[in-house]
Amino acid sequence: MVQNPVDPGMWLIGDKPGLLYNFRQGAPKFSRVGPAIDLSDRVTEIWKGTSPGWYAELGLLTAAFHPKFKQNGEIFIYYTALGPSAAFPLTTRLSRFKSSDGGLTFDRNSEEILFANDQSTKIHQGGTMAFGKDGYLYIAVGNGGLDAAPQNLRELRGKVLRLDVDGGRPYGIPPDNPFVNVPNARPEIFAVGLRNPWRGSINDETGEMWLGDVGDNAYEEINVIRRGGNYGYPIREGAHCRDAPTCRTAGLTDPAYEYRHRGPAAVVGGYFYSGTAFPGLQGRFVFGDAASQQIMVLDSDEAGVLTARTLGSLTREVTSLAKGVDGEIYALSAAKVHRLSPPPGSPQVTLPARLSDTGCVNPLYPTEPALGLIPYQVNMPLWSDGAEKQRWLALPPGGKIAVGDDGDWDLPVGTVLMKQFRLQGKLVETRLFMRHTDGDWGGYSYEWNDDQNDANLLPGAKVKIVGGQEWQFPSRSQCLQCHTAAAGRSLGLETPQLNGSMVYPKTGRIANQLATLSHLGLFEKTLPGPETLPSFPALVDATAPVDLRARAYLHSNCSMCHRPGGPGQGPQDFRHFVPGVQMNVFNVDPTQGTFGITGAKLFAPGDPDHSMILQRMRKIGLGRMPPLASSVEHRAGTQVIDRWIRSGLGFGIPDTDHDGFADNVDNCPKVANPDQRDTNGNGRGNRCDADLNNDGIVNALDLGIFKKRFGTHDPDADFNGDGIVNALDLGILKSLFGTVSK
Repeated sequence: MVQNPVDPGMWLIGDKPGLLYNFRQGAPKFSRVGPAIDLSDRVTEIWKGTSPGWYAELGLLTAAFHPKFKQNGEIFIYYTALGPSAAFPLTTRLSRFKSSDGGLTFDRNSEEILFANDQSTKIHQGGTMAFGKDGYLYIAVGNGGLDAAPQNLRELRGKVLRLDVDGGRPYGIPPDNPFVNVPNARPEIFAVGLRNPWRGSINDETGEMWLGDVGDNAYEEINVIRRGGNYGYPIREGAHCRDAPTCRTAGLTDPAYEYRHRGPAAVVGGYFYSGTAFPGLQGRFVFGDAASQQIMVLDSDEAGVLTARTLGSLTREVTSLAKGVDGEIYALSAAKVHRLSPPPGSPQVTLPARLSDTGCVNPLYPTEPALGLIPYQVNMPLWSDGAEKQRWLALPPGGKIAVGDDGDWDLPVGTVLMKQFRLQGKLVETRLFMRHTDGDWGGYSYEWNDDQNDANLLPGAKVKIVGGQEWQFPSRSQCLQCHTAAAGRSLGLETPQLNGSMVYPKTGRIANQLATLSHLGLFEKTLPGPETLPSFPALVDATAPVDLRARAYLHSNCSMCHRPGGPGQGPQDFRHFVPGVQMNVFNVDPTQGTFGITGAKLFAPGDPDHSMILQRMRKIGLGRMPPLASSVEHRAGTQVIDRWIRSGLGFGIPDTDHDGFADNVDNCPKVANPDQRDTNGNGRGNRCDADLNNDGIVNALDLGIFKKRFGTHDPDADFNGDGIVNALDLGILKSLFGTVSK
């Protein structure tokens, strides 16, 4: 999306199949004027027989007007075309076209190909273009899926190129390009070490190119592109070694800003804001993330350290950003153009720097909540690296809670949720989650000081060692990556989570939370009695069926992303009420790596060692799930999921003896044996060994058979595994006698 230099009210917007359209900007929306050029017969978005539109990085990728467009009518277009052979089915092509009517149309026959790169893969085509203040064309080219390319000076992929499009045909080389006099190096190269640069711009003040580079498995980065800079890929991702604890870092340039993957992520580079809609954003870099659907801005502290915060989110992925001559920022998403602006009449949210000044806590004793906040707790908490948590709820005057058919609560505008985190008995963090006047939510973190007398507002993410443990403070954008729109933003506030008793600290009374909130008149409609409503079991409640505990745990820790409309990869649905066979996880091949496990599945019934979701829960570091603000395995949680997978329950497999183990993994499927003991190691559980007539019941008939066999060598009756059937075995049988039946 680029603005016409001749007529700023006209925008040129391209679609992937190869058409560029003119749109007239108006109120309240853009209106299409007509096609400017149709290149659909030259552009390809097909990869080896796949249908059009199948892959996001194929097709018409970007365009840039010449700075002297008013005089020469030139535009530059970067697109993918059919390649020369089966080995190179694609070519990325940079071409020059001309217009004779101020950009209303462009002459197809005027195409001049500046360069073409043959491609052997479908990914990482890049293609960001911008003219610098020096008049040269800067174009960022992806590595084409080849990790060796970014450090290879003999080819163009994985680089930023700098071309003098007026200095010759097809172009000239700026004499101060850094590799002009380097033997066997391409002189077009301006900077190296990029993976998949996706969108960026030239800073109007400094002339520097700021570029988003999409990461591999761990980090997204924003780079300030400087002459001869090496941005490290594939040696590093962001400022971190990729394949070893240490790597050669000499000569590598750190990113200006990086953020760690906390789920799917794909940075979309942006622009420096110079508009009037957001007075507080003047001169700051605005960018997006395609996967999390967030629009963010970089803030700088006094030391120049950059942090990101969220301006807002879209309902679909962000594909590109644009900037108008008025300095305002526009975002493209799902064939729609969004102009970034605060909601009408809504002021910018400015929170006090200290927690004691927020009104959410007692200003004299900030460790205590303010009067009017209602405490609550959830039956199955989200894992937070072992921190003890306390929670409070505050509704605006007259505000009511609406309860959806799925049990999720919709909280009114003006709601504030507060959560305190303690490690080793000391307060570490207090988070506020607020529903603003625009209807969306914002998350804010306060870090407690060592004296425990107040907490300070953090501008962005932070990692701190607390008692030898890494504690991760999430940024404001990371809050919304977990508190997804698909999950209704507020997590935990839903019927099965609060359908349970708690001790209310002010009175010491024990009461059901739903009954208490109903008594206070906080629901729009009267709820049925708590005994008729669903309730999550506690994770450690061994009396609750393992499949109910496992499903509640996955709902609390995973379903905010893995549900319809969520940002999680694939069609998986971890909501607790979804039947197991409809979760789309059982015996499903993983698509996000297997940690080298052969034959891995998302969930392999009966086989936790080949179940990738469990392995990701156990993983520390890259590949861990859930990925946000956690670096400690939740042993109790993984043990329940392990037991659930071993049981086979919830996978559509019968449990004939109702002992909590599905028949396909039960070592005694006809006789209940919840301990699964197999003393003699014969593959049959002790209960089956005691069912000597194999009728599914341990009773007097089995005792009679055993007495007749007593003293003989019968492995099925050798319950203690000493190789002899004797009185010790008889004692074991008697302990089982009469206690087990179908």
